[in-house]
Amino acid sequence: MKVNSLLRNLAKLKLILEIYRDKSLDEMLDDIYAKITASVITKPVEGAAYQAERVEISAPTKVRNKKRPAEPFEPGRLAALLPDMKKDDIAVFLKQYTKQQILEIAAVAPVKVRKSYDKGTIIQYIANHYGYIQLDQDIAKRPSY
Repeated sequence: MKVNSLLRNLAKLKLILEIYRDKSLDEMLDDIYAKITASVITKPVEGAAYQAERVEISAPTKVRNKKRPAEPFEPGRLAALLPDMKKDDIAVFLKQYTKQQILEIAAVAPVKVRKSYDKGTIIQYIANHYGYIQLDQDIAKRPSY
């Protein structure tokens, strides 16, 4: 596995962990396990938690709009999250939204972008905007000799 691939996977993991921020690790794993096995009829196996004899497996259904967020779209709240994120995390985070939604976030942020830019370019503008702010802060914090 390359480092780039690992970074992308860790960014995905971070989004999952954010959902369970106030929960314990056991609660998170129980919830994930319950969601994974919801479509499988199971029989308990003695002496082993999380083991099940698979009787019937239904084919996974394809999610049509998997890029749509489950929560209501609030550009102001989303723009407020961006300053605390790293540049790469911002890019991964914004990919789940439509171009129009990203333009609304940019307007609230405020990052000047043109409507004619494609989605990837708009995401990069926003990520670079906050990346440069973070870089300036890091430079200001470095020790002087």
